[in-house]
Amino acid sequence: MSYLRKAVNQQKSLLIKKLIQAGAYQPTDHSIYEKTITELVDEYKKSKASKQNNAV
Repeated sequence: MSYLRKAVNQQKSLLIKKLIQAGAYQPTDHSIYEKTITELVDEYKKSKASKQNNAV
């Protein structure tokens, strides 16, 4: 496996883990595993912004 592919897969796994922990997705929701890294980053940003708005 190339280094770039490995790094992308590690980043995707980290983002998926954070989104599941944040409650944005359930571990059984397989759609999250099909998303691109860009889509996951966007979802994570939305989830983070939503949490900040709810905390205020």
